[in-house]
Amino acid sequence: MKVYHIPENTVQALRTSGISKCPKGHTINDLDTSLVNGKLKCLKCVRPTRRKCDHAQDVNLRKEFIREYGGCCQCECGCREATPECLTCDHIFNDGAEEYREWFGTDSRRSGSRLLRKLKALGWPKDRHQCLCYNCNCGRHRTIDKRCPKLRA
Repeated sequence: MKVYHIPENTVQALRTSGISKCPKGHTINDLDTSLVNGKLKCLKCVRPTRRKCDHAQDVNLRKEFIREYGGCCQCECGCREATPECLTCDHIFNDGAEEYREWFGTDSRRSGSRLLRKLKALGWPKDRHQCLCYNCNCGRHRTIDKRCPKLRA
């Protein structure tokens, strides 16, 4: 789905030509408008479709990440959790904040999907990231030695 923003002068031209509503009846005056696959749509019509599309892409990206990083938890404790909903990306050297600043500057929006898109663009590097289950990932950050707490048991 290609979405194009329509410049204000074009919207003005549409208004003067008598087109004042998108196909679903939303008033063009009140809303930003876009051309979607050659048809005029307002953002009220476009946003839900884009969210569904973005979500589907994010789900596929997570699946690809999990596959590329071993398909299960790679923690040295050996839990080997493989439930996709329980897996997450871990910064091996606990430098996630620095990495975000390095890659994304001062833009403070942190998102797993954004990180995964960057990792994919870099060819899924294995030197600074790994796939861990949430228990191992969170546990590592709550111990003094930054090791999985299951290793102490």
